[in-house]
Amino acid sequence: GINGKDGIPGAQGIMGKPGDRGPKGERMQ
Repeated sequence: GINGKDGIPGAQGIMGKPGDRGPKGERMQ
């Protein structure tokens, strides 16, 4: 996601919303 390092926008989500993680995406708390 946007807050993930290499996450895909929309997959991880924004502002810690749960979702699929990108290649190096991290879930924000």
